[in-house]
Amino acid sequence: FVQVWLTPGIRREFAPMVLHRKYTGLVGDVTTLDWSSDSSVLLAGGKDCQARVWTVDTVKDYEPWTLIGHKKPLIGVHFEDREKTLAERDQFFVGSGNTGSSLAGKLVGRCYTVSQDGVICTRECRKEEEEEEEDSDLNDKMTGLESLGNDAVDFFSGGGDAAITSSSTKAKSGAGGSTDQAHDIVKAKWGTTSRHYFNTNSSVQTVVSTSYSPKHSLLVVGFS
Repeated sequence: FVQVWLTPGIRREFAPMVLHRKYTGLVGDVTTLDWSSDSSVLLAGGKDCQARVWTVDTVKDYEPWTLIGHKKPLIGVHFEDREKTLAERDQFFVGSGNTGSSLAGKLVGRCYTVSQDGVICTRECRKEEEEEEEDSDLNDKMTGLESLGNDAVDFFSGGGDAAITSSSTKAKSGAGGSTDQAHDIVKAKWGTTSRHYFNTNSSVQTVVSTSYSPKHSLLVVGFS
């Protein structure tokens, strides 16, 4: 399982470490973690050869996704920068995000998973146009009472004042024409668009560590 903790502040406290939330769904040991660029979505991979996508705070109608397709334990999971993903979509695919894959819908997110045997999978999160329109209409019709209800959900699920993503922040981002990544992926579907293999001099070499620079789209890989 995975836990998110609020780190200690400047003031001295009797119990400075506060547990924000616990996340389950991976069967084996968790070996790698990553945040979305706005820290509203959490991605984890483990020895069960799977990755899991959670929202950091409780989000209405969101169901965690499990990403499969690897045969060896995962060593690295990495989100692509959201602004880069959307800029690429709008520049090359006229807003549709149709990359020629079998996945339907509008591109809203992308990540990469790397396994011990040197396989890297590209995953895309896509949302049907109808779902986007429904979500937009619901946001426009949301009343103060409904917002208060969402605050209550956050509070009783470990949010409230301690929540990493407050409802007021969500409202502000929604008013600007875009939402945080956690709300973007509600009712969306993840799928694998490509698989690639690292060319090494020896087949016995295994991947032991990875690091990704979203700004420069560079993946650093350590081999044993």
